[in-house]
Amino acid sequence: EDTTANSLAWAIYFLVKYPAVQTRLREEIKAALGDGLPTSGDQLRALPYLDGVIHESMRLKPVAPINGLEANEDFVATGTTLKSGLALRKGDFIIALTRVMASREADFPDPGAFRPERWLPENRANQVNQRAFIPFGSGPRLCPGRSLALLEMKLVLVMILQQFEIEARVDFNEVKEALAFTMSPVGLRAAFIPVEEKSE
Repeated sequence: EDTTANSLAWAIYFLVKYPAVQTRLREEIKAALGDGLPTSGDQLRALPYLDGVIHESMRLKPVAPINGLEANEDFVATGTTLKSGLALRKGDFIIALTRVMASREADFPDPGAFRPERWLPENRANQVNQRAFIPFGSGPRLCPGRSLALLEMKLVLVMILQQFEIEARVDFNEVKEALAFTMSPVGLRAAFIPVEEKSE
């Protein structure tokens, strides 16, 4: 619950910060669904930009920026930042910094930029390291609520954007990250203005 709510809050943060993204997403929703809600997986799959917005907000503002892992066998870790291998033994505890993993230029060109289009099917094939983005963990400890969380986020964002235009009511420099069990935005304020009022 906290993780999904905070992921939604960060998605709203980016939609407010980048109005052109919000407009493009609203247009995609309108074209695919009209004023209705998706009633099938096929309808949700017809919203690739929505997927991109969710994935990109989770990449830049992961609610679980630190993942704990346990080595299940002895091995030597290697990588671009290790001059020589790091020997790990079975049972060693490993801290994975998921935000750092998802911020490497080699995996995500211009990594600090919010670019939902990098997740569109035609662009995603260019992502070299599929394990650079693991907001739900991976392997046998993959979050069991992953599918439900993504479904909830999609439905909530569809319902919000069909009815409201979201505007900033804060200087974005004032929005801070608070890390407890999850990372949440502190100081985020926005106005939800009915779409029909904006069109008058």
